[in-house]
Amino acid sequence: MALQEYLNVELVEKEIINCELRVIDILSYREKTITTGIIKEVPTKISATRFSTSVEFVTGSLSVYLNGLKIRIADITEINNQIFTIVDSTIASDLIEVEFLELGD
Repeated sequence: MALQEYLNVELVEKEIINCELRVIDILSYREKTITTGIIKEVPTKISATRFSTSVEFVTGSLSVYLNGLKIRIADITEINNQIFTIVDSTIASDLIEVEFLELGD
């Protein structure tokens, strides 16, 4: 089958807005459809370096901004699909924003 039959992506201004991807779960051998969209939000602060998003994100799609400046990928640790840490501690006046692909069902 052609890749086009498995992947449906809409591009708007070079950003993925909606993506539908069919994958095979190798443990159960069942086909799953992952529907995603770009989410931009202010995450919930758990501690000075630990944060949580409102929905699960696709592993590796997380971008974090501290006061408008993008944090290097090497300085971000994804704990799971909703919680992440950053190397530098934040203070109350710091603004953390994230952008990621939402992990669908």
